[in-house]
Amino acid sequence: MKQLTVTGVGKTSETPDTVEIDFTLSVVNQDYAACNAQSAVAFESLRQAVYRAGLQPDTLRTASFRLSARYDHKGGEKVFVGYECAHRLVLRFTLDIPLLDAVMAELGDSGAYADFSVRFMLYDDRAVKNNLLQAAVADAAEKAATIAAAAGKRLGDIVSITYGSNEPNLYSRTEYARPRLMAASLSVQPEDVENVDTVTVVYELL
Repeated sequence: MKQLTVTGVGKTSETPDTVEIDFTLSVVNQDYAACNAQSAVAFESLRQAVYRAGLQPDTLRTASFRLSARYDHKGGEKVFVGYECAHRLVLRFTLDIPLLDAVMAELGDSGAYADFSVRFMLYDDRAVKNNLLQAAVADAAEKAATIAAAAGKRLGDIVSITYGSNEPNLYSRTEYARPRLMAASLSVQPEDVENVDTVTVVYELL
């Protein structure tokens, strides 16, 4: 049985549908309990800021939490600085620029000190992967039909399809980052999220 093997290339360019704000609250205090308490107060301030902006407080989720002793090295000696609490948080919501501006304004007025970044993404990774595979298979079918016709042959059944297991990119290249939370207008138009994937299709050649 004669066969024809072709590689289809799928390309997608999709408009982001979700905002992701990633920030880390950092507190240092000589006292363990006070350090933990300060972090809790800052966290609650951010939760209330999110609520005032029009989102539910539990939209703000903890990605990681670490409370540990912090040391500096001076004159070859290890010197205790205090306890450090690093609370990394993630806030995601449907892309809405006026809402994003409101969120940033409230976070900036919260009084909490944090490093943060704003990114734009596609929420449904499965849909992204499906769109890529559909585009790649369609490209393979078009290539195979063209090659078969040029050779005076007809395509038969598909013998096999092979595709990679790479995870799609979900993030736009547009990113906004600042060293501390502050009120800021983010009236931006994020770039589309681009992806490329391939499939290899083997056809019977009649």
